[in-house]
Parts: sequence; structure tokens; C-alpha cells
Amino acid sequence: MKRISMLFAALLFGIVATTAACVSDHDRLVEFDKLPAKAQTFIKQNFANEKIAHILYDSELTDRDYKVRFENGSEVEFNNDGKWTKVDCQRKAVPAAIVPSQIASYVERNFADKQIVEISCDWNEWEVQLSNGLELQFNSKFKLREIDD
Repeated sequence: MKRISMLFAALLFGIVATTAACVSDHDRLVEFDKLPAKAQTFIKQNFANEKIAHILYDSELTDRDYKVRFENGSEVEFNNDGKWTKVDCQRKAVPAAIVPSQIASYVERNFADKQIVEISCDWNEWEVQLSNGLELQFNSKFKLREIDD
């Protein structure tokens, strides 16, 4: 019985130590110069006139990313390599330079009076949200897959 208690205590200690190690880096504020170079360049090119409110480094067990929040409410998410994965400009248009030409053409043809206010890119799909609230999903070849309101 004593042996089982000791084993249980050691196991519990191991779980607590592992959890503490994982949580220590979870959601911490970082400075601009701690962003990957690719993310710094992206911000300088596309959000040069925006003031950064804060930058969060989010570290999960298998996923690490950066979330840059600007004072105007816009937000950009980057993966650990500094590639942007999501740009949310609230009610303003996202920078035109980051929208693939096929998506921009589709939106211009079918929703001429609407702006893309949010865009995200995953390895096999793109998703954009328009200023009227519609969400458009495209596959990796920029073919429309779904429209969601």
C-alpha cells in the first residue's frame, strides 16, 4: 500500500511539474523585436501607420503563435515562423496586398460594394469575411467552396 502511495505521489508531482512548465510560456506579452523577422516585415509593410497595443506569444503543447493587436482594434496572427495566418481589421478593409488576386477578383465581381474585413489562411483553405458579414471559403486553388452568413 505504501508503495502505491509513493507511486501515486510521484505521478502527481510529475503531472504538476509538466503542467507548470507548459503554462509558464502560455500567453505572455512580448516586444516587437521578439517577433520573427518575417512577421516584423509584414507589419512594417502593411500596418506601418498603426500603433501596436500589445503582442501576445501563445505557446500550447503543439502550437505556437503570435497575436498582434493594434490600438484601432485590428489584429494579425502569425505562426511560429512569422507567416501570417489571420488578419482581422474589424470594419476596415484588410490591406489589398495580402489578398490573393483570385479572391480579390471574385469579391470584386460578385460583391463589388463590399470590402474584405477579415482573411485567414490555412494550409488547404482560405476564408474571408466581407463587410456585410458574409463569410466566403475557398480551397487551396481559390475555388469557392462555401458561402456562410
